[in-house]
Amino acid sequence: MQEYQEDKNDLLISDTELKQVAYIFKCNKSTLQIKGKVNSIIVDNCKKFGLVFHNVVGIVEVINSKDIQIQVLGKVPTISVNKTEGCHIYLSEESLDCEIVSAKSSEMNILIPLNGDYKEFPVPEQFKTSWDGSKLVTDPTEIMG
Repeated sequence: MQEYQEDKNDLLISDTELKQVAYIFKCNKSTLQIKGKVNSIIVDNCKKFGLVFHNVVGIVEVINSKDIQIQVLGKVPTISVNKTEGCHIYLSEESLDCEIVSAKSSEMNILIPLNGDYKEFPVPEQFKTSWDGSKLVTDPTEIMG
């Protein structure tokens, strides 16, 4: 557990086990690196926070946060982002099949490795819902401009 860290960019958890859950609470202007493999990671109520991790077997969850950067160095099956403003997720080659679930969040970007660099893809924030005669159909809207 890491909590109430402020202006610390060298936070490190290196002694990890598969059954462990890392809970990060109210950390501001800080960066945490988690080495090895853990069960899950929860980032709660953090601001201007960077998370770098190797492998997660369950889920990485970001909730009630602002200006978050996540970098996956290994593998993760699911990343969930809820009630968060500003979240950049850097995926590794190994984690390209990761499912990213978001709700009540804005300014989200997924960065995919491409030719030694990252290409940024914004997550849609605006949707259009219509009735097709039998069910509701919801699609992201294209921003014109």
